[in-house]
Amino acid sequence: MSGTEQEKREYFRKLYTEDPAKHYVRVHGWLEAARTRFQKIRSEARRCSDLARYFTFPGEYAIDVFLLAENGIIEESRVGFPGVVYCERQPEIISLISKKLGKCRAVFSDSFERAVFRNQFQSYCPFDIINLDLTKEIFPLNGKPESNTIRAIDRLLWLHKNSAFDLYITFKSSLKETNPEAVKEFTTMVNDNFQVNKTLKDEFVKHCGMEVGELQKRDFTLFWCKSFPKWVLETGLTNNVAGSIEGEYVYLRKPQFGEPYHIVTFLFAFGRKNPGYMGKHKMVTETQAQIMKSFTLSPIDVDKYLSDHNSEKAKLQKDAKRIAQKPPKMAVI
Repeated sequence: MSGTEQEKREYFRKLYTEDPAKHYVRVHGWLEAARTRFQKIRSEARRCSDLARYFTFPGEYAIDVFLLAENGIIEESRVGFPGVVYCERQPEIISLISKKLGKCRAVFSDSFERAVFRNQFQSYCPFDIINLDLTKEIFPLNGKPESNTIRAIDRLLWLHKNSAFDLYITFKSSLKETNPEAVKEFTTMVNDNFQVNKTLKDEFVKHCGMEVGELQKRDFTLFWCKSFPKWVLETGLTNNVAGSIEGEYVYLRKPQFGEPYHIVTFLFAFGRKNPGYMGKHKMVTETQAQIMKSFTLSPIDVDKYLSDHNSEKAKLQKDAKRIAQKPPKMAVI
């Protein structure tokens, strides 16, 4: 993406504060899933009065944090958000976030890919809701084939072994900005796994109409929608958490600078292993069922929905702006 730093910042500012597609995912994706997770938290006797522990990349406006707090899912006190941990590597953005959020449980002034491997990060786990709202590709063009982001997500799942939590992952789907060698390796890995379970491969071909390598070449975004959940769910299984795919969202962005690209969002829910109810064999069976579900699941086309519902589009824009401009409690004492 070309353009000056100021132009790019203004572009992204408008996206976060005015984009109805982004806010649709916040409201109808993240918030709805978080409400379900919150009900599960309150159903546990030892946590019947708890609010959620939340990890996020809030950005300078922290719209997701305020949205969850408004709906009673995370705590907002007079001094900040005691259940929130966030990650941001740019000092100037951290300063802006701090003015919005006040005192949080912890702040990591580093990239997610580095922070997640720090001992201090582990001390704050587990979280109830993990929101990885990435502003890049899973395999950036200038990155190594062995994606640091993939390694970090793997690490995050390991840190949450035997835990119950939600995981929301959002990233760019841009063929031109993605490392082709990394995608090739990821595709090979998926195909190798299919060799172990031909039933899954048959289901993939049945619902996608082609094999994974051909899908990657024909429809890059759909390739991610059909292959990425499989990797996440299988990685969770190796860490003793049985996952489910709860939703997928796709929308198009046409930046003023650079080529158009898609944004994809995945919602996962994970549950801890219970030896009395779900042994390893049952976890494998459940995971395979969820992988098959991901092959049949059609991602919600947010652009199409909003084009058919103009009134809601305007409401979403208005609500995003409202939350972006909302002062924290500590500013209105």
